[in-house]
Amino acid sequence: MGSENEGADAKSSRVGLLLAFFQTAHEHLLHRVKQREEWIKLHLLSQVGIVALSNGIPMFNVQPSAPAAWVAILALPLSTLFLLLYIVEDRLVKHLANYMSGLPKLETSIVREPPMIPNFDSSNDLQDFYRYSLSYRVWAQILIFILIPYCVVGATQISVFTNIDAKRFPGWVWIGVSVLALVNLVLVKMNEQFRKHGVPVPSATYDPSSAAK
Repeated sequence: MGSENEGADAKSSRVGLLLAFFQTAHEHLLHRVKQREEWIKLHLLSQVGIVALSNGIPMFNVQPSAPAAWVAILALPLSTLFLLLYIVEDRLVKHLANYMSGLPKLETSIVREPPMIPNFDSSNDLQDFYRYSLSYRVWAQILIFILIPYCVVGATQISVFTNIDAKRFPGWVWIGVSVLALVNLVLVKMNEQFRKHGVPVPSATYDPSSAAK
């Protein structure tokens, strides 16, 4: 009888520890999701600042003395920087979500009482949502991190054409901008593949043999 009580207490203690791990991971996940979206906001704000400086537009009560068209050259390098920061957070979010989705199976193996009760992270509904929304997320990233900064450079060049004293951007600028746009596209597609295949989706079925281990 005593051994049974000790076994039950041990299981209860381990399940409680598992719950604490889940809560910690959930809080960390929410923080990382928020940080991931902050990189997008900062990126878009930087692009607005570049447009303002390159065209001599007042911003935040600051009046540029003259348009600084060369600032537009920074649009793609900054975009690549923010994209890398975004991908770091996005991959950590993916790992945290997969860690949380595996906890119900671990809990089942501890208490050895099937069936497993999946949480939302391990549910088929979330996996269906990922498959459905991933392509939209990719197109949104292409728009934000490639098309917008590329258009910033192009729009600034057009504005420069309206000034007879201004000079066109040299060819190396357009080569560099195009190369960085291609780098950003490769990074977006690599992150898409990681989202698809980076971490296996946990099974939502109870395996007695795994519990016995």
